[in-house]
Amino acid sequence: FITSGSGKTKELDVTTTVHRRTDENYQLKMKASRAFYSEVCNRFTLMPFTLRAFEEETKARMGLKECVTHELLQQYPVQQDADGKSVAQFKFTILIVPNGNIRINGGLLATS
Repeated sequence: FITSGSGKTKELDVTTTVHRRTDENYQLKMKASRAFYSEVCNRFTLMPFTLRAFEEETKARMGLKECVTHELLQQYPVQQDADGKSVAQFKFTILIVPNGNIRINGGLLATS
């Protein structure tokens, strides 16, 4: 995590909109939950996704609750610095090869 404050992060008490699938299995009870989870499995496999990616966000929220309750989906909580400052997280993959390290994904960051 990168922060403009003290460096001590904590979870912010706001609604999380980014989730990803887990390896858990559970037979969902609600029809909306089954439809939502089926769409998640088909469209996102194991990659994180946001609720904005769904055409009917209201129905997605309804199905999401049961999926999170039974740990079929993992939430990515919103982080905040202990001082109330901004927090950002960057992830990337590095290949370690004999000629040096090569960053293969993760966007471009200005190095100054």
